[in-house]
Amino acid sequence: MTVRKIFLAYRFTGEHVSQVKQRLDALGRLLRQRGYQVFSLAEDVRGWKFEGPDALSWTEVADRGLALMNRCDALLAIFNDGQASEGRGFEIGYFHARGKPTILAMRSRCHPLIERMTAQSDANVGTDIPSVIRFSRFEEIAAQFPSLVRVKLGASHGGRAKLGTNHRSLTGQGAKKKPKAKRQGPGAKANAVTKPACSPFIM
Repeated sequence: MTVRKIFLAYRFTGEHVSQVKQRLDALGRLLRQRGYQVFSLAEDVRGWKFEGPDALSWTEVADRGLALMNRCDALLAIFNDGQASEGRGFEIGYFHARGKPTILAMRSRCHPLIERMTAQSDANVGTDIPSVIRFSRFEEIAAQFPSLVRVKLGASHGGRAKLGTNHRSLTGQGAKKKPKAKRQGPGAKANAVTKPACSPFIM
């Protein structure tokens, strides 16, 4: 698999459209200079129109957004601040579920949840674990993205690669083995609901 088309995920709520456009345009230029095609929901689906008669309905945004994500090879999710975003969280989960390279770019001390989950550096990264780039300038994202994607793709062909201190695994030393389920006796409650583990994708 060759990564050529990148989908940018970004939190739009609470920021002025012109500021978001300026940031994504700047990052897009840097990535295009490295040979990538760059797409985003705001530009390629919404056309930077979020309100008014020309704005798409939520159904149209969802349908066109999914079609666009299906055409892209990898996801680059930008965490410019510590605020959560349901839309960005869905986009991360969608690419992750489809087995496509999923990279999170995060400013230092940006998101408390990721800060806790990336406490250990130099972790082994498998293709089932999104990886993190820490940045202070967008140039750092563009510089680190190609090598990190190659690591992810290399891991998908039968290996687990070691990353440097700038790249961190979301789960530290990897997932623990699940304990075997205990057999329930005749008096056990039926249809018992197991509480799900905290997901890193509500971002």
